[in-house]
Amino acid sequence: YQKPNVTVALLYQEYVESCAGKNGGAIHSDATFGRRLREHCKTRGLSMRQEHLPGQEIFVDFSGKHLYLTSRETGERRPVEIFVASLGCSQLLFVCAVSSQKMAEWIEANVRALEYFGGVAAMIIPDNLKSAVTKTSGRGREAQINRSYLDFADHYDTVIVPARPVHPPARSLRPCTS
Repeated sequence: YQKPNVTVALLYQEYVESCAGKNGGAIHSDATFGRRLREHCKTRGLSMRQEHLPGQEIFVDFSGKHLYLTSRETGERRPVEIFVASLGCSQLLFVCAVSSQKMAEWIEANVRALEYFGGVAAMIIPDNLKSAVTKTSGRGREAQINRSYLDFADHYDTVIVPARPVHPPARSLRPCTS
């Protein structure tokens, strides 16, 4: 009931009308209906179906998981960053380990992803990490993309469209309220 002008009372009225003549006329009270609706909304997270056209976008980011490569000869453990790229339509994944999130490794990982996919999408959508975006968008300003990353995009004849910075909602907020 997150649409404008949709209230619990209106939903309850529709529920009563839909139950008329069914189940021998037994219906929940408005209090029970409201309680069950709130319980249902707590178990159901918000989601939005997005449709992606083939060749339209590649989503890229580092996973945030810090893993280690261990040398078989010496046993030395070296930390690595996990780069992930996903085609929007097919959700085909490319994953590789690089030594850091610095610009050189970021560009190298993007190049390897394009080689793996066998082509370039119309746009590449990175998260707002410093190797891709020097200043995020917001308050009427557009995101500033790192110059080297722009040069990369020009070379491959694609565009960089950073993901919008989004702050997760506070835990106390619920998707449905009465």
